[in-house]
Amino acid sequence: MRYEKGDFASGLNASVNLRFGSERFTDITKRWRVYYGGDFKTGFAYTNNSFLDEPVRSVYGGGGPVCGLQFNINARLSLSTEASYDLLVSTEKDRNNSTWGIATGFQVPNFFNLNFDF
Repeated sequence: MRYEKGDFASGLNASVNLRFGSERFTDITKRWRVYYGGDFKTGFAYTNNSFLDEPVRSVYGGGGPVCGLQFNINARLSLSTEASYDLLVSTEKDRNNSTWGIATGFQVPNFFNLNFDF
């Protein structure tokens, strides 16, 4: 969960995201692996902009393919990053309106995961 307090509008933003997926791995060397697969994503977001006094609630779900690179530090510990393409269906509700839409987007690798295999 992420909590942000905005400086300009001193609002509140919170979101909860959940992902499930399956991947297949291909070893390149002893330490490097490439993986690919698919994810299902769902989430909830709440934004309250006190400047406009308009709370907005969003719910979305969808999925898409993923591709990543993993470096094995040892037998149980690894570091990875991945890119994905998402197709999401969302609904937003504020005080007066309720809308829905479809969004797509390419997610570039902008994070690292520290993985531990049990």
